[in-house]
Amino acid sequence: MDNNKSICEESNNVLYFKILVIGCAAVGKTCCIRKYCHNQFTHGYQLTTGHDVKHKVIYIKDKDQQEITCRLMLVDIAGQECSPIITRPLYKDAQGCIIVCDLDSTYMEIIHDITLWKNQIDEKVVFPGTVDKLPCVLWANKNDIAGENFSEVMQKNLEKFQFDKIFRTSAKTGEGLSESMQYLTNLIFQKHKQINPQLSKHTENNIIKPEDSQITKKSWCCW
Repeated sequence: MDNNKSICEESNNVLYFKILVIGCAAVGKTCCIRKYCHNQFTHGYQLTTGHDVKHKVIYIKDKDQQEITCRLMLVDIAGQECSPIITRPLYKDAQGCIIVCDLDSTYMEIIHDITLWKNQIDEKVVFPGTVDKLPCVLWANKNDIAGENFSEVMQKNLEKFQFDKIFRTSAKTGEGLSESMQYLTNLIFQKHKQINPQLSKHTENNIIKPEDSQITKKSWCCW
């Protein structure tokens, strides 16, 4: 069985993508995910212990403008007071990554924190079935209260980390969240298409039955 297909496709032609959301404590990872998934925002710091998982169904279009259903599994990994520790069970089969920074921090803190997380993700995690780095975007969060800190100098220095794209986001207003997730999901889908050109929800031969898939509904609920 093609391992790439088993990672990303179910029998109902819904594509399942596992995305890591990482960054230091208190940068707003959990708040961003809650806003994106449930359109809810809570003031104050919300501690994540270990990790948390949220799901979101979105729709993208292929080159023929056919709609494809994607079920995103967002793995919110605790910041560990900015000690980047990502264990194998958490990053296994991950297909994308979001690194979150806090624009309300100092410039040096932002660069330092991103360096820690980006280096670890690039060193530890590869796209399933390849030796390639994960598609990865940056959420420069709290743009609603500290957007003035995002200078041209910061932009140029952040570009050195080779993110696929940098988004200014806000967990409070929702700015940049949907746009960035659509962008990242499309990147992941295109990556799978490079590995398996036949991947299509309209091709019956690509369907993987639930009993054959390494990703079952039960396993998705147990992370």
